[in-house]
Amino acid sequence: MFIDFGDQTMPGSTASDIGLTNVSPSGQVTLWDVDTVSNDCGGGCNLNGLNPSLEAPDGEWELVFSLGSQGFNNIQTFTWTTDDFSLGLDDFGLVGVRAQQQCSGSNTLENGNSDCGGSDKSYGSAGGVTPRNIIPEPTSLFVFGLGLIMVSTLGRRRQH
Repeated sequence: MFIDFGDQTMPGSTASDIGLTNVSPSGQVTLWDVDTVSNDCGGGCNLNGLNPSLEAPDGEWELVFSLGSQGFNNIQTFTWTTDDFSLGLDDFGLVGVRAQQQCSGSNTLENGNSDCGGSDKSYGSAGGVTPRNIIPEPTSLFVFGLGLIMVSTLGRRRQH
């Protein structure tokens, strides 16, 4: 799992530096790297081929976790806790995940693909909006300012 917080720098490079605790299943979540531009953290842990656009100005994945081991190992969910780094949900810029395809026997994936030995890679931003740091255009700021002036003027007229 690759997490981009925009222009943030993590407080260190170890699991204890970021407060990684409460890992479930035990021993299955590993901090692979922090503040990296790499989409590859080893076998089964990469976004190779996707090349998502990381948020400017740092263009880095702030946290990269390896979840489980390569191949399906019967784990459906992972949970863990980290420090909050004084960030909120709005600070999530982009999250990327590579997951093992899960099917067996004559079962197939939704697209009819019966090759269950592959993986699926995907990424998305919080709220489906990219980039999240949108700067208002000058016209919008002008209209907003004009509205404030009109409200102020109307308020003064009513007081007289």
